[in-house]
Formats: sequence, structure tokens, C-alpha cells
Amino acid sequence: MLGKAIGYARSRGVRNIEFGAEDSSRTPIAQLIALVQTAVDNGAERFIFADTTGSLTPESTAFYCDHLRRAFPTLPLVSHFHNDYDLATINTITACLHGMTIFSVTLNGIGERAGNAALHSVVTALSLRYGLTIPGFRYDLLCEASRVVERLTGVPVQINEPVIGSNAFTHESGIHVHGVLHDPSTYESIPAEFVGAERRLVFGKHSGLTGVRHVLLKMEPALAEEGIVVDDQLALAVLDRVKLIRNCRAESGEAAQIISEHERNMRSLSLSEADVIEVARSLAGGTRHACTATAVASVPIAR
Repeated sequence: MLGKAIGYARSRGVRNIEFGAEDSSRTPIAQLIALVQTAVDNGAERFIFADTTGSLTPESTAFYCDHLRRAFPTLPLVSHFHNDYDLATINTITACLHGMTIFSVTLNGIGERAGNAALHSVVTALSLRYGLTIPGFRYDLLCEASRVVERLTGVPVQINEPVIGSNAFTHESGIHVHGVLHDPSTYESIPAEFVGAERRLVFGKHSGLTGVRHVLLKMEPALAEEGIVVDDQLALAVLDRVKLIRNCRAESGEAAQIISEHERNMRSLSLSEADVIEVARSLAGGTRHACTATAVASVPIAR
């Protein structure tokens, strides 16, 4: 069937054919090689090795890649890895180191279930940890691209997402703030400017005097116009009050409310099983809705 499909595509004038095998990572290697050989014999010029269920480990990734590269020394091999075990990044890197010359990634790691290998994690690690830099690639736009995808999809990345998360270059702990203000590399192995991020300080129960003093001194001219003298006594008083405010916010239950609201908003982006039933009832009742914002909004949706 595979040979006939590729042969038909070629007979209709298609010259660049890429063959992808879903669930490659759970296929016996001999069977997979035979399948790829059939594709190549019939005119496929590239093969996508797909870890559809995110089942690979770095060790099994190396096993498959080594065997495929030995069987097909010159064939372009593509990795397509899912992130069910949070291993998509290291599996993609492992594939690159074991003969796969192309990798499939998504912005913000978007994809089915737990998502796919994330562009920001893969390319940053390859460049800064392995010395494999993509010529002409705009690493400095990674954070901006992420924000665009968030706005278009309505799906935010977690705040502690590597590289692009809002906390990736955020510091609160007193010793961390002290070190970063002296030399950013003390606590940042990824330079913020490399990925287009901005370093920021936040304040709470772990904060120290250095961070508070830094902020006060930065705003000292404006504070002086208000008659406020910046000294250690003020910095200590501000630090104590900051910690108190942070504790009060934690005890107020505000955080739990924010999380509940976020979860409700995320659920509203998709249609549930109950929503599908409501749409069916609406259609069965004779209402035919066009795919417009007004029409869709008029369909009763269960919450």
C-alpha cells in the first residue's frame, strides 16, 4: 500500500515526497527499516521518525537513530517527538547527535496531549550547551514569538517554562538577587538578551536587603523630589513591610481564586462533551448556524 501510494504521487508529478511513519518508536526496528526501504525504493526522499505517544527515552532514541542511520547513510532523517514524559527536548537533542539532521518542533511546545518538542528549549540547548547554532536563526525573537502564539491561541505557557516563561529570568531569593546584580551569569546560564527576555526582580518572603536597596537607589532621584531619603534604615523598613504584604496576600486566599478563574477560562476555550450535545440539540431543533462569531455565540453552551 505504501509503495502504491508513493508511486501514484510520483505518477501525478509530485517530485519531493516525505514519508512519515506514525508510532515509529513502538515499531520493531527490522519492520521499521523494511517500511522505510519500501518508501525509498518507490521514490520517497525523506523519512520522519515519529514518537507519536512520547514513549522514547534518550537511550531508545539513540538505538533507533543509530540503526536507521546505518541502514540509510544518506537519507534525510527527521525527528518528530511528543512530550508525554517531558523528554521531548532531550530526545530531540539525542536524535541530532545520533544522525538525524532535521527536527520537528512547535512554538510553545503546542501539540496533542502534553505537546511536542518545544522550539525554544531545543534550539537554545543545542546552541548554548552543545555548540550547534542554526545560521541566521533569530534566537533573540524566541520570547516575542511565544507571546504572539499565546495571544493567538489563548493558551499561556506556564510561568516557569524554560527559556520563555515569565519566571525564567525572575529572581526573588536574596542571595540570587545579590549574585545576579553583581554578575548575571551567577544564576543565569542562559543570557536573557540571547532569547529576547528581560530580567526582573520580584519581592516576597525570600527577598533580601540588596534587592530592595537596588530598587530604591534606581529610583532615588524621583524619591528625593518627594522628600524621601534613601538609606539603610528605609531599605530595612521597606523589606519588612514587603514580606508582611506578601504573607497577607498568601493568607487571603487570593491565589486560589486566581487559579480557579484561570482554569475556568482555559476550559472555555474548548468545547466539552456537554457542549457537543447542546449543539446537536440546537441543530436538531432546526437552527442552522453559520461559522461566525455572532452565530456561534448564540448556541447555548453548558458550563
